[in-house]
Amino acid sequence: MKKIILFLLITFLSVKLDAQCTGVTMASQPSDVNATLGGTATFTVTVNGDPPFLYFWYKGSTQVNGPINSSSNSNSFTTPTLVAGNNGDCYHCIITNCNSMNQAISAEGCVNINSCTSVTMANQPLNVNATLGGTATFTVTVNGDPPFLYFWYKGSTQVNGPINSSSNTNSYTTPPLSASNNGDCYNCIITNCNSMSQAISSDGCLNISGVGIKETSNSNNFVIQPNPNNGIFSFDFFDGIFHQNIQLEIYNTFGNIVYYSKNASSKSEIDLSKHAKGIYFLKIIEGHESIINKKIVIQ
Repeated sequence: MKKIILFLLITFLSVKLDAQCTGVTMASQPSDVNATLGGTATFTVTVNGDPPFLYFWYKGSTQVNGPINSSSNSNSFTTPTLVAGNNGDCYHCIITNCNSMNQAISAEGCVNINSCTSVTMANQPLNVNATLGGTATFTVTVNGDPPFLYFWYKGSTQVNGPINSSSNTNSYTTPPLSASNNGDCYNCIITNCNSMSQAISSDGCLNISGVGIKETSNSNNFVIQPNPNNGIFSFDFFDGIFHQNIQLEIYNTFGNIVYYSKNASSKSEIDLSKHAKGIYFLKIIEGHESIINKKIVIQ
């Protein structure tokens, strides 16, 4: 008899405790979110009822977040970085309370990824003639949807970038120039669409007056043309002498040889179209004598 009375008492208390918990109901639903490529989207619900609540977030039928620990038990869910394939993804939340005896299921909120036109180059940085102690400015212009981020490089070393708004610019100005800066080349990497798209400029290079390999010629009857151009040069001696077995050597501004020909003649063509834009130096050797040192420029 005592056991029956104890069972009835426990049952009564349990029912009474449950009756004191107000079941969860939806107060506000997750809204659709307009987002951009490379960004994120956040969905939020609010509920009525007695806490504590447990929130289980779903993308379609797949659970993507839930009360694994206190930090993931939230009435909001933020997506990972969005890619084009996430357009139209929909999320909803299942919320429980009263020791999971009650639940409410939200409506869906969906992702609408706004289109973004990728960045492309409009104008490349140009080579700059400068003077010792002066500065040089390189500039790019681009097409596409702003905002853009500009990362300027000297060779492979970043020299400026969007660390703050003042340094995020489509132009870069060098520090005061010394002789060692002759031939330095700069380029810019530009991103947009939350860094999901990028364009890389060509190089713009420095030509510092009075610095570099000295141009010399033992013949006034020599021409290389067009100079500058896009990399296809022709040269000609017009001194009435047939030159043969001429050795051609072309160096970049670091002193590295980039082109060599052993048996050129008085009229020859040089193809440097696959080389980077910038300043180069042509050396012509006849016999054992260097007869020409000439600066050439690829634009």
